[in-house]
Amino acid sequence: MRVTVDQAKAVVLAATYENLLYFAEYEAFSADDIYKRVEQKFSAGFVRRILRSLSDDGLIIIDQYDETSLPHYTISDEGLVFLEGVPALSYLLQQLDSASSQWDGGQGPTPDIPASDGLVTLDHNQAAYAEVVEAFENAIDLAEQTRPNGISGDEHASLIAGLRGANELWKAFQLTRIQYEVGILLALERAQEQLKISFKMARGELLVEGIKAFIKMMKEIG
Repeated sequence: MRVTVDQAKAVVLAATYENLLYFAEYEAFSADDIYKRVEQKFSAGFVRRILRSLSDDGLIIIDQYDETSLPHYTISDEGLVFLEGVPALSYLLQQLDSASSQWDGGQGPTPDIPASDGLVTLDHNQAAYAEVVEAFENAIDLAEQTRPNGISGDEHASLIAGLRGANELWKAFQLTRIQYEVGILLALERAQEQLKISFKMARGELLVEGIKAFIKMMKEIG
C-alpha cells in the first residue's frame, strides 16, 4: 500500500485529536502516544516526520522544554477548526485500505488537485464559485433532512458537522491540498455514502465534480 503525504497528514492529525480527546492526561503528549493510534499503518519514525510537517502547516504545536528533552505535541487552534471537516480516524484508516475509495493507494493524487505544499486561490467573484456555495447550502439542508435506517443520531450529527466544516473551508480565499482533498471532498463523499444521497449542482452535475472543475480553473488562471 502506497500512501501520499496528504493522506498521512490527515490520518496523523486525526490520531492526534483522538488521543487528545480520549486518552491524554495532559494537553501535550509524546509522538509515541500518537503512534499507538496508527501503529498498524505507519512506523514511529514516519509519524514523527508527519508531525513536523503538520507543525509547518500550523495545525500542530510542538512543545519542547529544552534541546535535551523530548518534544511533545498538541493540536493548534487552527488544527481544531480544520478538524471540523475531517472524518473520524477509523474512517480514514478504512479509506487507506479501500481500493475503490477516493484515496486509491499507489495511484497518486488526481491531476487537478493542488500540490500538497502549495495554495490555490479561490476567486469569490466567479459565477462558478457562487454556484458551488449555493450547492453546498442545499447539500447541508438535504443531509439534515436525510437519516437512513442504521445511522444513529450521533453519526448523523457527525456527518452534518463535517459538511458544515467543509462549507466553512470553501469560504476561504486560499486552500491547501489537504484542506481541499480531505476537509472538503472527503467530507462530501463520506456524507453521500453514509446517507445514500447525491449532492448536485443546479445544472445537475455532482457537487464534488463542480468543485474539482472550479479548482482546475483556478489553477489554470493562476
